[in-house]
Amino acid sequence: MYVGRLSLFLLGLLLFVNGIFAAHTFGVRSICEKDPCSHYCINANDGGVESWCSCYPNGGCKVNKFDVFFIIDAAEGIGNYEFSKQVKFIHTFAKMYEISSTSVQVGAMAFSGTPKKIVDFKECRSLEDVERLTQEVYKEEYGGRDSDIAEAFIHAARYRLKRAQGRRENIPLVVILITSATSMSDDKSIEIAVKEMKKQTPHVFAIGVGFLAKKEQLLDFTDRDSLRTKMLLSYSELNHKFLSQSDFCVESKETLRITVSI
Repeated sequence: MYVGRLSLFLLGLLLFVNGIFAAHTFGVRSICEKDPCSHYCINANDGGVESWCSCYPNGGCKVNKFDVFFIIDAAEGIGNYEFSKQVKFIHTFAKMYEISSTSVQVGAMAFSGTPKKIVDFKECRSLEDVERLTQEVYKEEYGGRDSDIAEAFIHAARYRLKRAQGRRENIPLVVILITSATSMSDDKSIEIAVKEMKKQTPHVFAIGVGFLAKKEQLLDFTDRDSLRTKMLLSYSELNHKFLSQSDFCVESKETLRITVSI
């Protein structure tokens, strides 16, 4: 009889917990549905205890026609997990917009000692293209020596951000750097790299991840703009929630927000 009562108690507890979780999820969903996005809305836990819904009316930026180029870290200390989180972040960004040759285009490269292309603008004509071309990208293909951000910037400006790679003339360009290492770039190389990149765009953002990423150094690549220089403790924070709380736009919308956090 004791065993029977214990079984009933455990069954009741399980149903109770499931009921709370279902009600919690439904609550987040229902609030999202009451305040729907015209383009993108997501419910997520992101591996934590906090559920939230974020909405981007017609995308996260006021300007919805631009090229965005990611420069991601593949230095020696980066593992497959850290590399895959960066690639997933590209997917998350792309989901916010209509990806096409007439709206938002996505390009990406990885850097360590030697910068290497991941995908050119002209290869990504849809969200499906972005996902397909990056889903089987592994760190082993790109990993190398120590981090050299200046070399990556110079390579991007001279070879990746060009018309031959699908870069559109007279269309705004956003460049997003992600790194978790101290760059081996010297002052002269940084100066050259910044000048080269400024010829392409003033809209350069840097995301430093972990204790080895130095904000003072990253500020050199963002024209000393602290609003365009963001620091995270780990790659687990490089997610949709971080994106919804950040500003990676040429011109931002005041409506960019997290609509609910429960």
